[in-house]
Amino acid sequence: MEKNFKAKDKYYGYLVSIPIIIAIISLIGQIFLQSTITLVDNVYSFPQTISLLFSSSALAFIGLSNTYDLSLIQGVSAVINILIALILLFLSSYSLKGNKLYLLIAFAIYAFDTLIMLILFIISGLGIYVLSFRIQDYIIMSVIHILGLAVMGYTIFPYRRNK
Repeated sequence: MEKNFKAKDKYYGYLVSIPIIIAIISLIGQIFLQSTITLVDNVYSFPQTISLLFSSSALAFIGLSNTYDLSLIQGVSAVINILIALILLFLSSYSLKGNKLYLLIAFAIYAFDTLIMLILFIISGLGIYVLSFRIQDYIIMSVIHILGLAVMGYTIFPYRRNK
């Protein structure tokens, strides 16, 4: 019985680490975005990793693209991305120590970011900003958000019923 409990506890630890993985993916996307985007004669090179960012950060990136101020766009996007990533890292770390409330808060933050993703998709589809998503950006961002929410939801709700 003790062996079965330890196996479930280890499995739970892996599942609770999902916000950390999401934060790392987003931070890697931000690093590549910062190093690959250029602005020459008011023409942007297309941001290759914009779909890896948190939706809030990508919304700021696309929303500010009409200013043609690359340092402002990169700075605001990076601050938002790093802030959300740090919050998810801390919440996931605390939930690893046994407090599932922190995972519920992380789930709520990521669910809110998913709602922003829907707004971002609409705004990007309208084409009112200089930068917009490509079809693969829609797919990648949707898959990351849906999988992240599904795993966090699977982790939170069965364990909440048992405790």
